[in-house]
Amino acid sequence: MEIDIEKIAKEISADKKPRKITPRQLFNAFGFERRTPGNCYWVDKFLNDNSLMVTPHYNDVWIDEFISIDHKPVAKTEIPIDPIRRINSLDSANTIPSYVNNDAPLLAATTIMQSYDFSQLPVINGNVRNLVGYISWKTISKAKINGINSDMVKDYIEPDVATLSPDTPLIQAIEIVKKHDFAVVLAKDKSLYGIVTATDVTTQFIEESEPFVLLSELEGHLRNLLRDKILVEDLKKLCCKDEQEISSIDEMTFGDYVTIFGNEKQWKKLKIAADRKTFVEELEVIRGIRNDVMHFRPSGLDDGKKELLKRFVDYLRVLVHYKHD
Repeated sequence: MEIDIEKIAKEISADKKPRKITPRQLFNAFGFERRTPGNCYWVDKFLNDNSLMVTPHYNDVWIDEFISIDHKPVAKTEIPIDPIRRINSLDSANTIPSYVNNDAPLLAATTIMQSYDFSQLPVINGNVRNLVGYISWKTISKAKINGINSDMVKDYIEPDVATLSPDTPLIQAIEIVKKHDFAVVLAKDKSLYGIVTATDVTTQFIEESEPFVLLSELEGHLRNLLRDKILVEDLKKLCCKDEQEISSIDEMTFGDYVTIFGNEKQWKKLKIAADRKTFVEELEVIRGIRNDVMHFRPSGLDDGKKELLKRFVDYLRVLVHYKHD
């Protein structure tokens, strides 16, 4: 049975699913009868040009035995298809907030705010799909100053409330929250979905940026331990790879740190009050953590690794302090 090899190549490129074929069908598709070196050249060229492979190889089986023609393996990533961090990555943006009805007593609102240490509450009119504004200690104070002496929520509402959708980019949301102190997250049906405060975004920012800050400090301490102790010729001899040129400590990779600190001759020059083997083992652990941080793992850095990073930075602070005293 003749096959359309061009069509098969397009189908495999689209769905990345293998197809069954015999060597005879494969070669016949090009008008060839035999697996001669010249014919193999053109078949292989077509396979390579279309990122295809056959398993097992067509020369390793009987000519009418089925083989699999498949797309060559494609590189994958753990990073989500959508690289944009969105507001729904925050827990608070996915938790229906406390709220109060506009016909509720003011005391009901202030009791909730005091009990949970809230600065504000969303106000609805009858149901969670009808957000009419918010009440806060600020709106209450402002109304009181202007002579309002009501005991009902509706008289202290600020209707101008900032809102976000769950898929709002985090960076954009931060700007909105920065301007308004908080924003209410509404679902597609306009119902209450969450609330994001300045504290929420600040906490998130600290959590995500802290490992980068710690690693920057850590590498600074390592450079200070090496400063004016290592010869340029030793750096080139131990750290240069292929065409790479290195002439200063600032050009070292983290792997280079491990190499230098792990070299017994260089270690003696550094005169560090620590066991070389243990120190280098710790560096290797930190290198693994650094790779996780710098490759932006979707799951983030777990608490255990973050604590290891903090502990080693604290250790280096003490080590560098006493070394330079």
